[in-house]
Amino acid sequence: MRLLILCLMILFLRVLSVYALDGIALENQVIMESEWMPTKVQTQAALVHVFNYITNIKANTDNLHLIDSSEDILKNINNYRVQLKGIIKDNKQIIYCNFFPVNSISLEFVNWKENLIYVYAGGFWFWQIEYDLQSERCFNFAVNGDA
Repeated sequence: MRLLILCLMILFLRVLSVYALDGIALENQVIMESEWMPTKVQTQAALVHVFNYITNIKANTDNLHLIDSSEDILKNINNYRVQLKGIIKDNKQIIYCNFFPVNSISLEFVNWKENLIYVYAGGFWFWQIEYDLQSERCFNFAVNGDA
């Protein structure tokens, strides 16, 4: 029995080392060079808050585009990459989160770990949100429109 518990604990820790709490693989996350460099702990906290914000979107907005898009985002959460960038707004440390798909038929993001990805359509596959480190609140949630 102890061996089984030990094996399960090792398996659990292995899974945690590959995936963040939000379901996006660590290999699909990057902390970008920026005004200030958030730590891994800070970015993981931000992603947990972002996930909770998206999950509870109806409590945060009445915008139907964001509500509908959130359902699609949550269904595909494992299929995203995210760029995390530390910015300063009103003397506050903010983590800017830029989400886009891991695989795209028409777009290839070769330098995604070095350059911010900007796309002007693409619907729920391309979205952004900001996280205030001090207040632990998400804001400026935006989902691209459809072409």
